[in-house]
Amino acid sequence: MGLVVIRMCIYLLFPIMLFGFIVVYISKNRKKDGFRKTIKSKPVIVAVIVILLWVGFFISSFRPRSGNQLFSVFILDPVPQSVKILDSYDGGANFYPHTCLHFTVSPDDFQLILESKKWEVDSDGGFGSFTCLGNESKWGFSSPSQKNNVVMYTLVPRERDREIMITNEQMTEVYYRYYDGNLP
Repeated sequence: MGLVVIRMCIYLLFPIMLFGFIVVYISKNRKKDGFRKTIKSKPVIVAVIVILLWVGFFISSFRPRSGNQLFSVFILDPVPQSVKILDSYDGGANFYPHTCLHFTVSPDDFQLILESKKWEVDSDGGFGSFTCLGNESKWGFSSPSQKNNVVMYTLVPRERDREIMITNEQMTEVYYRYYDGNLP
């Protein structure tokens, strides 16, 4: 939670400083040049444009990413040709700690995925149930350790973060979940 708040403050600090610059600039120059001329000056116009662009960038960062974008960020980049995204959930856009993907893949490309990181087979399902719940999410599966004929892989990329992949025996259908332990 603390890291999220710090990042948001950093993002918002820049436009707040620019707005402060505009207020100070207008208050200093309005008596000498007049209020209208001061508002239409190049420094004020540039500062307003930069503020609007920054705010637009900030707001656009809350849009969910596509399944292919999530795949390339979390699993493997570039996305192999055989991968077909069936369903995805991007929790990061809403500061929700889960990101989930359901996809099909060829067995050869699945081996590339396994080799791209240090995936380990998790025989006891040690990370609990495979859920990815959120306001917009349809995700919610029973615990993979209760299912037959599946293989579960786990990975701890950073402290408090978790990645889980569950695949069928043929390694052609995969459920993936990333848990960001730094989000609330």
